[in-house]
Amino acid sequence: MRRTVHVVGAGLAGLAAAVRLAARGIAVVVHEAAGAAGGRCRSYHDPLLDMMIDNGNHLLLSGNRAALSYLEVIGSTSGLAGPPAADFAFMDLASGERWRLRINSGRLPWWIFDHNRRVPGTTVADYLSFARLLYAPREKTVCAAVECAGPLYERLARPLWVAALNTDPKEASAALAGAILRETLGAGGKACRPLIARDGLSPVFIDPALRFLGQHCARSLSPTIRSRSLILATIGWRAATMM
Repeated sequence: MRRTVHVVGAGLAGLAAAVRLAARGIAVVVHEAAGAAGGRCRSYHDPLLDMMIDNGNHLLLSGNRAALSYLEVIGSTSGLAGPPAADFAFMDLASGERWRLRINSGRLPWWIFDHNRRVPGTTVADYLSFARLLYAPREKTVCAAVECAGPLYERLARPLWVAALNTDPKEASAALAGAILRETLGAGGKACRPLIARDGLSPVFIDPALRFLGQHCARSLSPTIRSRSLILATIGWRAATMM
């Protein structure tokens, strides 16, 4: 008998799991307590503006292979847009200072030796010191592994880790921060190009996934299961939640 997998939560993680399962021919039922799929990565109609807007600013880096693979499966990679090189414009709101971070495409980070390409007020040694995160043990936090102070931390490292880990570096895992470095800055500018959903989050990340699931016989989203009823309903069952 063909087995059925229930995915709890139709956010981006839940949809990605459902898409991968459906692509393998596994029957999928996706449950969502909210009235729409997408979680924090979706577009919605604002009645005051009378237009569709995104519920957040989602920036994808070209080195995020998992996200790009998801978009490839649902046929939505063409919805991404971005510059041909890793070129980031910065502004310090406190001082009004502006600069550009320009990362060369290859893995050898020669850009850190050019003061016109790196963060103002930083030295080559500052960047090399963060290499300790590449081998940090899982039990350490970011700030236990490296010094969380100085221009490089305040102007680049901290914003990067807060955005990627959704946690303050004082509490975030050093091992996860190291993984981010390996997949982005450590992989060179080819992995650091900024990409955005040109036509909005839902048209690129969510709607194509729902169409894919519909075409692969996944059952429609159910807005009926919430956390308390889920606990009661899954006693004696093996449940994997993705909220």
